[in-house]
Amino acid sequence: MINGFLDNGQQSEAKNILSRMVKEIAQWDHVSYVSVLGLCADSKDPKFGGQIHGQILRRGMEYNDFVCSAIVDMYGKCSDVQNAVLAFHELPGKNVVSWTAVMASCTQNGHFEESLKLFIQMADDGVRANGLTYAVALNSCAEIKLIGYVPNIACASHDVEDEQKEEYLRYHSEKLAIAFGVIHMPPGAAIYIMKNLRMCDDCHVAVKLISIVTNRKLVVRDANRFHCFESGCCSCDDYW
Repeated sequence: MINGFLDNGQQSEAKNILSRMVKEIAQWDHVSYVSVLGLCADSKDPKFGGQIHGQILRRGMEYNDFVCSAIVDMYGKCSDVQNAVLAFHELPGKNVVSWTAVMASCTQNGHFEESLKLFIQMADDGVRANGLTYAVALNSCAEIKLIGYVPNIACASHDVEDEQKEEYLRYHSEKLAIAFGVIHMPPGAAIYIMKNLRMCDDCHVAVKLISIVTNRKLVVRDANRFHCFESGCCSCDDYW
């Protein structure tokens, strides 16, 4: 019932059901906890969410993957990144679901560098990313200036303001194609892209950095040549 009210934007009704649960139900299952944590996230109530987290810890329910993700997600949506990351690191077992949840919490709150560091740490720990994980990482890559990218607004349209030029650079065809490939192709698979025009300087720099974050070979065939990007380097040696 809580999920039904939340899906329809009826938070007050969901809270009424929650009040009855607290009074009438002594033992909650993982479905109940996930629903209640979702309510805390939607209502931006980290205080009550923290109380629920404490109750889960006392009962040992945190071993459930869905509950783990709900805890991290709750803190993230309440803009409490510190507790989201702390809750994640306290997990006894971490899988791709919990890694993705903590990365998303960081990204949602503008902690792009922390999100990318977690992505790299996840790979070092041998956890294989899925499509959603890569989507979160690419969202952080929208701010890859944190790892060396400086938008080259000279590559954007000249009839718009500078602020808009930087935004337009994000929608160049190579970047969109890579994002689609990362989301829909198996982890680690190479991505091949073809375009009729010369690859612009901005995309060339960006794709080199994206090859580091995604740990993939990215091949772009432009009007002049093939560009093979791996580990932050291009086969053209930056001359094309």
